[in-house]
Amino acid sequence: MKKKLIIIGGAIVGLILVIFIGLWITIASILNEDFLVSQIESSMNCRAEIEDLDVSLFSAGSISIDGVKIGPRDDEANKGVPMSERTTELKNPLIASKSIDLSLSLMPLLSKRLELQRLVLTEPYLDLRIRPNGETNLSPLFETPKIVNGERNPALDAPPEPAEAEEEPADGEDKPFGASDIPIAGHLERIGIDNGELKLGLSSGDSLHVQGLDVFLTDIDVDPADLANHNSADLEINADVQLSDRAGNEKGMFLVRSTGTIVPFDPNQAGEFNTDVEYALTLLKGSRVSSFMVVNELMNALPEILKLAVDRDKLKGQAELTHDVDVVVKYNRGLLTFLNEPTFQTKRYDIGLRKGSWIRLTNSTHKFTGKLIATQEDSDKTIAKIDQELERVVKDKAKAQEIRNKQLGMIIENNRVYLAFVSTGNLADPNTKLLANVPDITDLVKGSVGDVIEGRINSELDKLGPGAREAADQLQNLFN
Repeated sequence: MKKKLIIIGGAIVGLILVIFIGLWITIASILNEDFLVSQIESSMNCRAEIEDLDVSLFSAGSISIDGVKIGPRDDEANKGVPMSERTTELKNPLIASKSIDLSLSLMPLLSKRLELQRLVLTEPYLDLRIRPNGETNLSPLFETPKIVNGERNPALDAPPEPAEAEEEPADGEDKPFGASDIPIAGHLERIGIDNGELKLGLSSGDSLHVQGLDVFLTDIDVDPADLANHNSADLEINADVQLSDRAGNEKGMFLVRSTGTIVPFDPNQAGEFNTDVEYALTLLKGSRVSSFMVVNELMNALPEILKLAVDRDKLKGQAELTHDVDVVVKYNRGLLTFLNEPTFQTKRYDIGLRKGSWIRLTNSTHKFTGKLIATQEDSDKTIAKIDQELERVVKDKAKAQEIRNKQLGMIIENNRVYLAFVSTGNLADPNTKLLANVPDITDLVKGSVGDVIEGRINSELDKLGPGAREAADQLQNLFN
C-alpha cells in the first residue's frame, strides 16, 4: 500500500512537471521575436525590430528582450515581412533599448497580487521632438496602422466601442490615469532605467540632452483599495542634463542626483497621480551654469560708475559649481517649481534663486527671481573703485559717505556686490530686468546740493511768515 502511494505520488509530481515543461515549451514557441514584432506592428504605426527574446518560467517567470528598436513604419512593416527576411535595416530608431528584463513571481497571481521582482530597461534611447502645436515626432507611431500584413487593417472598419457613461468624467474630458487603473494590488521590487539617453527637442528650438540616465523605483507598495497604508515608493535619479540653444551652444550642464521616498498617488483625489510630490535633488560640484545673457541685460541697466566698477567679463559666461547644491522642486505637467532658495556657488560668481521660481520643461520658458552675486574679491574691488570716484567728485566727506550709502545700499549684502533681477521668457535667451533702481552718482550729487539749497530757502521763508511761502509757491508754479 505504501509503495502504491509512493508510485501514485511520483506519477502526480511527474504529471505536474510534464505539464509545467509543456506549458513552458508552448509559451516559448509562441512568444518569439516574430510574434512580438507582429503584435507591435499590428497595433502601432511603426516598424519594430527585436534581436532576441528569451522566456523562462522556472523559479520566477522572466522575459528578456534584447536589441529593441522602434521607428517610422515602412513597406516591410506594412507587409508583415518576418524579420529574418527583411532586406532593409532600421538605422535611425526613435525608440530603442539594448535590453528589457522582466521577472515576476507566479504564485502570488493566484491571490491577485502582482509581485514584479524586476523591470529594467538597459541603455534605452529616446529621440523626442516637441512641435509648436504640442504634437511630437512620436505621435505618428501611436496612430492605428492603415495596412497590416499587406491588407487594409480591419481595425479601421470596426465599429467604435460604446462609451460607458459611468466611466466618463463629468466635464467630458479624458479620465486621468490613477491608482484605480491598476487592476490588482502590487508590490514591485525594482523598476526603472539603467544608463539611458534622452534627446528632447523643445518647441522653442532649444534642446535637452540627457545622458547616463538612471531612474529606479524600488520597494514600490501600491494597493488601490488601501492607499492610506500602501502608497509609497523609493526613487533614485542620476542624470547628466545638457541645455543648448537652437544654435547648439551649451547653456548649462547639470549633474543631477536624487534619492528619497515619494507618495505616487493622491488618496484624496480618487487615487489620481499626486501632483504635489516634492523631489529633493542635488546638483553636483562640476555642474556648469551660464549667466551670459543675464549679465548683459543687467549691466546695461546700471549707472555708468557701476558699469566701470563691476567686472563684466568676470560675471558673464559659464562657470562650474564649486559645491553641491540641494534643490527642492515640485513637478506637475511639465512645470518644475522651486520650493526652496538655492544658491549656486562658482569661482566667478554666485547665482541665488527665490522660492517660486519655475521652468516649463516642454518649451524652455521660465521665470526666475534671483541675485547675481560677485565674489568677495571682486566686490572689494568694485567698492574701492566707487569710493575713489566719490572722493574725486564730492569733496565733503560726510556727503560722500551719504551718497555712497544710498548707492551701494541697493547692491551690497554681507559685504558682497549683487544684482537683483527677474528673468522671463526663453531660458536660453531670457528677458532680464534689474529689480533695484540704482541712482547714478551724478543724480545723487545734484540731489544732495539741491537738498542743502532747498533747506536754506525754506529757513528764510519761515522768517518772513506764511504769506511769503505762499507767494513763493505761486511764483514757482509759473515755471512748472
